[in-house]
Amino acid sequence: MNFSLGLTYQDITPFIGVSCLFLFLISLFLLSTLWFFQYDFIYPSNVPPKSTENVALPSQYGLEDFEDVHIKTSDNVIIRGYLLKQNSDSKNSNIDTIVFLHDNSGNMGHRLPVAKALYDTLKVNIFMLSYRGYGLSQGFAHESGIKKDIIAALGYLRSNPLTAKSRLIIYGQSLGGAVAIDTAAEFESEFSGLIVENTFKSIPEMFVFSMPWIKWAKLLISEKWDSEKRIKLIKRTPILFLSGEIDDYVPPEHVKSLYDISCAYSETHVEFHSFKNGRHNNTCTQEGYFECIKDWWTKNIASSKPYSPTNIFSNMVPIPADDADKSKPKSE
Repeated sequence: MNFSLGLTYQDITPFIGVSCLFLFLISLFLLSTLWFFQYDFIYPSNVPPKSTENVALPSQYGLEDFEDVHIKTSDNVIIRGYLLKQNSDSKNSNIDTIVFLHDNSGNMGHRLPVAKALYDTLKVNIFMLSYRGYGLSQGFAHESGIKKDIIAALGYLRSNPLTAKSRLIIYGQSLGGAVAIDTAAEFESEFSGLIVENTFKSIPEMFVFSMPWIKWAKLLISEKWDSEKRIKLIKRTPILFLSGEIDDYVPPEHVKSLYDISCAYSETHVEFHSFKNGRHNNTCTQEGYFECIKDWWTKNIASSKPYSPTNIFSNMVPIPADDADKSKPKSE
C-alpha cells in the first residue's frame, strides 16, 4: 500500500527556509552569549558566593607574620596580596620566595591551607595575590589586566628588601599555572623554578573540550592563555608538572602535553608527576603531593645558584597601603 501526502518540493521549501532561519538564529544567540559572557565563564570570581567580599586572613591558619599588601598596577587598579614571611626578625633576604597564583575561582584566602603547607614544608616566604576582580582587589579580570597585576606584584617583590635578592619560584594551579607559564616565559631570568598543577593547553582548547559539538567556536574566544605556545620559550628554568589523573575539569592529557612540549624545548630538568585519585580541586591533598614538591625542590632549587639581579623590576615602588585604602571600591 502506498501512502502519499501529496506534497511537492515547492510546498515544503518555505518550511525548510523557516527551519534554517530558526537554526541560524539559535546559533547566533548561542555564539553571541559565548562572546559577551566569556569573561564570566573564564573568571568566575564570585564562586563560591561572597568570594569578592570575604577573604580569610593568614592568622586564621596560624600564619602570624605576614603583610597585607596593596599594590597599584600600571593602569591604576589596586590589587591585594599577602606576603607570608619566614624568620622576618633576621631580615634575611636570601630566603626563597614562592609566588603563588590561584585557580580561576575564589580568592587567595581559599588557598591559604596550601600556602601554609608549602610554607612549613619548604621553609620559604610565600607571596600570594588575588587577581583584579578577585577577592578585595579592584577591577575586572581579563588576560591583559592579569598580566599587569603580575608585573606590579614582581615590582613589589623586587623593591621589598626582604625579597629583593630572593630566588623566586612561581607556583600556579589551573588558570594560575597558565599565568605562571606566561610569566616565566616573559621574565625567565627572574625565576629559579616553575611548578604548575592541572593546567590547560589554552583557553580555546578548554572550550573545545567543554563544547566539542561547536569546535570552531573557539575562534570567538578572545582570552587565550596559550600555555602550549608559551611553554616553548622556557629554556633554562626547572619545571615540575603535577596532574590529577581523574581531573574532572582540565583533561589530564593537557598537562601531559605541556610536559612533552617542555621536554622537547627545555635545556634543563623537567619533571612530571601524576596522582591516581587526584581531581581538579583535590590534587594538592593527595598523599605524597608535598613530598613530591620537596624532592624536586631539593634536586633543583636548594642547590641552584643565587639570584642575580636583573634590575627589570627594582625601580618599581608600590603605593603605600594608606593610599590604596582610599581607593577601595572596585573600578576598572
